[in-house]
Amino acid sequence: DVFVHDDIKNFIIDISEATRKDERIELGLSPRATMALYKAAQGFAFINAREFVKPDDIIYLAPMVLSHRVILKAYGIKVESTSDKVIADIVNSISIPLESVN
Repeated sequence: DVFVHDDIKNFIIDISEATRKDERIELGLSPRATMALYKAAQGFAFINAREFVKPDDIIYLAPMVLSHRVILKAYGIKVESTSDKVIADIVNSISIPLESVN
């Protein structure tokens, strides 16, 4: 098992909630999308020979795992050309849980 600190779990939840409140997004992340990021981070940590997930794993994986799981508003597509960028902006706007950094 790859350990996920509670701060990392909350970081993932904060990302998910932010997609539901972002004015550029018509439909935010579902609970399944949130779990997909969680599982992807565990897998990424395992592949990188770690027994724990780091905040950087979430930052790196979020656009790849989540961008196809949100629906942008019509004006959001014009202003922010890709959902990858919108997800990256959201992730970067949330404070990183430093207590869980090893």
